[in-house]
Amino acid sequence: MSGQSLKQELEILSKKELNRTIKRLATQILEKVPDPSSILLVGIPTRGVYLSKLLAVYLEELSGHKIDNGCLDPTFHRDDLKRVGTKISQATDLPSSVDEREVILVDDVIYTGRTIKAALEALNLWGRARRVTLVVMVDRGHR
Repeated sequence: MSGQSLKQELEILSKKELNRTIKRLATQILEKVPDPSSILLVGIPTRGVYLSKLLAVYLEELSGHKIDNGCLDPTFHRDDLKRVGTKISQATDLPSSVDEREVILVDDVIYTGRTIKAALEALNLWGRARRVTLVVMVDRGHR
C-alpha cells in the first residue's frame, strides 16, 4: 500500500430508488397537510438542504402549488458544541414567515436527535408554526 487508505463506497439507494423514496415522502406529506400552500420546507445543512429542494420539486408536481423552501442552520443552538466543535455555519434563509405554517424539517440522518432539538429551538426564534413535522432519509436509531 502506498500510505493512502482504500475507501470503499457503499450505495444505500440508487438514483432511481432515491427518486421513488422522495416521491413517496411527498405523497405522504400531501396526505397529512390539507392545504399544500401552507407548507414551508426547511432543510438542515448540509444534505438536508439538498433533500428539501428535491422534495419541493415533487411536492410542486403533485400539488400544483409552489412550495416555499428554506434553510435553517441550528449550529449555535446545540447543547454539545464543546464536544463536537463548531463548523462554518450556513446562513439561515427562510423565504417567508414561519407563523401558522406547516413546517417540515428535512435532514438526511437522525441519530441522537440533538440536531433536530437544536433546529426546533432555532425555529422558535423565527415564529410560531402551526405544526412542525420531521422528514429524514436514514434513522440510525439508538434513541
